[in-house]
Amino acid sequence: MNIKQIILVILTIFITIVSKPTYAVSCGDFITSDTTLSADLHCTTGYYAIEIGANNVTLDLNGHTLSGTNDLAGVIVSGRKNVKVTGNGGVIKGFWAGINTSDSDFLQVNSTFFYNLGTGLIISSGNEATVKNNDFIKIAAQGVFIRNAVAGNHANKNTIINNEFYKSAVGIEVCGDDSDTNTIKDNLIWQSNYYGIHLSRSNNNIITNNEIIETTETAIRLDDSSENQINGNSLRVGRVGLEILADAGYGCLMTGPTTSTRNTFNGNHTFDFQTGLVIGIGSTTTPQVYKNDLRYNKLYDNILGIFFNNDAHYNNAKSNAYTGTTTPISDLGVSNVY
Repeated sequence: MNIKQIILVILTIFITIVSKPTYAVSCGDFITSDTTLSADLHCTTGYYAIEIGANNVTLDLNGHTLSGTNDLAGVIVSGRKNVKVTGNGGVIKGFWAGINTSDSDFLQVNSTFFYNLGTGLIISSGNEATVKNNDFIKIAAQGVFIRNAVAGNHANKNTIINNEFYKSAVGIEVCGDDSDTNTIKDNLIWQSNYYGIHLSRSNNNIITNNEIIETTETAIRLDDSSENQINGNSLRVGRVGLEILADAGYGCLMTGPTTSTRNTFNGNHTFDFQTGLVIGIGSTTTPQVYKNDLRYNKLYDNILGIFFNNDAHYNNAKSNAYTGTTTPISDLGVSNVY
């Protein structure tokens, strides 16, 4: 052989080794090794389209569509680690849940288009997932739902970054005791029916640099949630920009205290709401929403800037700007400063 022929043979061998094989996956398949779809797959029977049944497995949609009926889940993962689902432009649509995971840590979901689903992605008692560069379009419930409903389990340290949500009931929800220290950043959430981001009994999360537009009810809502950092977000158009509530009767695992305290809401833009910030539910005069820090925000073009209800005590709302806001402050609480 001459040099060119030798190089060609070496390249052929190398490409054969590193190329990822594609498979004609069938409905109901239980996969235990890396799998790349070679064609679209539509499922109408059984309980799920694909189950990932081993650790360290990658499912690559390879630009194809995985679809089914709303009595099936698309992809299920239970009790696994280091599972990755990548779309490479592929679509998951039609199921009651696009991806449903439980007790599975280090999940990665990226570059996937979730469309016309009951719920887009469920992370139930899962830790350290990364959900990045996905689109969630026309989702009947939550786009991404992080939950903990079992005492002793956790849903911690998950990262939801640089995704787009359009026309979901709720863009991102984190729910239940021990569903803490998650990061939600750099997402676009547009035209949610209820909430752009909802935390219920969830503490020490970071919510930053998200853009939440045209939410019918509330852009960001906290229930019985404390020590969250909500900074640098842009909230525009809706009924309420931010609600911090306590004992509002909502949660997945509900064993912790019914208070919301020491949350920070700093450096956000809150434009064109009926009320920019609602602090407290008002069902009691005892201090249930207290010592929250609400400073350096631009509360522009709202009808009411900040409303402190009866149970809002000792909150700090100094150094906010109220350009174009009809009534900057209404205070029914105790010892709030502004």
